[in-house]
This record gives sequence, structure tokens and C-alpha cells, in this order.
Amino acid sequence: MPKILEIFKRVMGNIIETIAVVGKQLAPDGGKIDTALIPQFNMMFGKATESTAAGIAKEYNVTPMQLQAGIQKYANDPEFKSIMDSMRIQQEQEFQRLGLSPARA
Repeated sequence: MPKILEIFKRVMGNIIETIAVVGKQLAPDGGKIDTALIPQFNMMFGKATESTAAGIAKEYNVTPMQLQAGIQKYANDPEFKSIMDSMRIQQEQEFQRLGLSPARA
């Protein structure tokens, strides 16, 4: 697996974990997030994912621009598409568990 795909897979996995962590902070009972808290979810989720993605990129000594360029380079690669599809499904499941949809979150 090319390094950029490995980095991308870690970033995407972290996004899934972050959805769960932020969801737990806003709905400690493990239920759905109140719709009034969606803006707070978005803010917390955005900050956490950006920070972690930057940290992962730094670990691999690549800039966010290099990561984006690598993602674009492999956009049509079957392995990349498979990773993307799998991660997208996992993200959607986590959003649904919290009573959110990616469009609402």
C-alpha cells in the first residue's frame, strides 16, 4: 500500500473514532444527539479531526497539501476506492447511531 493511502486510512479511521468520542461527550447516555447541539458537534468534531489529521500527516512528514495531492492522485485507484467506501459506510453508521446524517452534522 502506498504511504499516502496508509496515511489516508489512518485519518479516515480517526474521523470515525472522533464521531463516537464527540457523540459520547454530547450524549453521554449513548443515545441520540439533541438537534440543538448539532452546531456544537460540528465545531468539536471539526477541531478534533483537523488537529489529528495534521498530527498524523506530521508523523509521516507530509504536509496537508501533499496529503490532498496524494488523495487526488489515487482517486481512481481500486484500493483507494475500497478504503473510501468502507470508511464512508462506517462513518454513516456512526452518524446514524447518533441520530445525525452527514448532511445535518
